[in-house]
Amino acid sequence: MTQPRVTDAEPPQEVPVARLVLFWLIAGVPLAWGVVQTVLKALPLFTGGAGPGH
Repeated sequence: MTQPRVTDAEPPQEVPVARLVLFWLIAGVPLAWGVVQTVLKALPLFTGGAGPGH
């Protein structure tokens, strides 16, 4: 019969909130802004209006 192996593994570290906020500011905000701009430019194509620049 084998004994369960006991390890000295450290518990998983929590991600600091400041790091998540910084990641959101660097990557999330520009990505969300690009999505909003794309949707706004595409709306006239689906509503029958003229596209941007026309």
